[in-house]
Amino acid sequence: MKRIVLLVLCLVTFVGIAHADQFQFLYWNGQKTYYVSYSNVRVYNANNEWIFNGYTDQYGGITINLSNGNYNCYVYYREKWWYVRLGIDGRRELKTIYLR
Repeated sequence: MKRIVLLVLCLVTFVGIAHADQFQFLYWNGQKTYYVSYSNVRVYNANNEWIFNGYTDQYGGITINLSNGNYNCYVYYREKWWYVRLGIDGRRELKTIYLR
């Protein structure tokens, strides 16, 4: 019974991740593009409630599993909080977001 419960939990977790949106954050300084590596990402809903917190990987990538819609996002990079608007649509392709 424990194995069945564990299997169901694992499947639910992987199915949720499979349908999550994937983003890659890049920084453009006017001359060169940089990965926004190991940076804090915070997502807020329309009521300005904090609903997601995570960190990018070494290539600026992060997976965000939220309901479809538009969200306010803040990324901490180079000792500054950068604001971007994220659109969550449930598609699997990688979405590139530039900090400028």
